[in-house]
Formats: sequence, structure tokens, C-alpha cells
Amino acid sequence: MQGDATTGKKLYAACAACHGARGEGNAALQSPALVARSDWYLVTQLTNYKTGLRGADERDTYGAQMRAIAATLVDDQAIANVVAYINTLQGLAPRN
Repeated sequence: MQGDATTGKKLYAACAACHGARGEGNAALQSPALVARSDWYLVTQLTNYKTGLRGADERDTYGAQMRAIAATLVDDQAIANVVAYINTLQGLAPRN
């Protein structure tokens, strides 16, 4: 499924709070970098959070937060759109 990065940018605003504006991640929040991840991986993980395959354990606070955010992605097209936008962030994250 082809994603629309322009639409995905709007959806990514919620992700940026933890994963950073450039998808660089935030160690203090235990939020991994999203740049340099493959399309299929990002789609799979967002789908797993959305369907409850990930983040369902009551001890998994960060997973619960991801489930809530993933729930805002109303369908597969929304997931494809946000992943398309994340792909535009390649090369923008600061290098260590």
C-alpha cells in the first residue's frame, strides 16, 4: 500500500512527542529512533500495537502509550501514510 507523506506528516505530530521531530528517538523516554527502519518493520509494529499484539501487558507502560497512539491511526492507509512520512526523515536525524 502506497502512503502519502504529506498526510503522514500531520499524523506524525503525535509520534514526535516521544520519537522526536526527526525520528531520532529519545533515550530518556525509551523511545527508539524510527529513521533507518524498514517500511515493513514500522507497519508491522504499528499494526501490532493497534491490534493489541504489543503493549497489552499491564506492566508495559510504554507499550500502553504506543497502543493509545496507534489507535489514532484509523486504518491501514493512515499507517502507510505515517510510515511514508517517517521515510522522508532519513538523513535528517543527527549523527552520533
